[in-house]
Amino acid sequence: MMGKMKITKIEKQKNNAGRYNIYADDVFYTGLSEEEILRLHLKEGDTVEASLLLSGVREDKFLRALNKGGEYIGGGRKTQKQVEDYLVKKGYDDDIVCRVIERLKEYRYIDDAEYARAYIQQNAVKGNRAIKYSLMHKGVDSEIIECALSERNAQDEMDGALRAGTAYLKGKRFKDARDARLKLYQALARRGFDYDIVSEAVQSLLQGEETDF
Repeated sequence: MMGKMKITKIEKQKNNAGRYNIYADDVFYTGLSEEEILRLHLKEGDTVEASLLLSGVREDKFLRALNKGGEYIGGGRKTQKQVEDYLVKKGYDDDIVCRVIERLKEYRYIDDAEYARAYIQQNAVKGNRAIKYSLMHKGVDSEIIECALSERNAQDEMDGALRAGTAYLKGKRFKDARDARLKLYQALARRGFDYDIVSEAVQSLLQGEETDF
């Protein structure tokens, strides 16, 4: 049995608008948001079950974590893993983090499938290998990545390689055609394009060995 506690004082925090210090049996017990105080109907002089206060503390932590997660996502689209790692670093336990993630997914603030599709569109000048590696590093599930990449056809990837190659060649000088092919090939390979894509893009961009470098 946890017993009962008397709310002896509810004091507004000086430097934290919307939050209050709760004193139980003349001892500081916890800080709570105004929203949570109203939800629990807490008033000075009330005698309440200790379990009620504990539930309030738990819910208050959840709401604060939810707000933190929302603010973090507000700075730019994030994956589920990125939000989880952020909240853990902020000191929230696994149960709270799990609840926050589920709520944010309900709100569609977290959607790894949509994140992957948007990432691919925004990184069109990267090859599938580089995109897959980057998304896995961000914590996106491999099946989600493969599904998103399946929507990118070979021509899309080739167009990306041509754009990347064109940007690389702009303003550069090379010793000769062989030097140009080698360096262009290396540049596109570093961007994660597969051999066939790189070879075709290099051939298309250089179009023969007679080009004046």
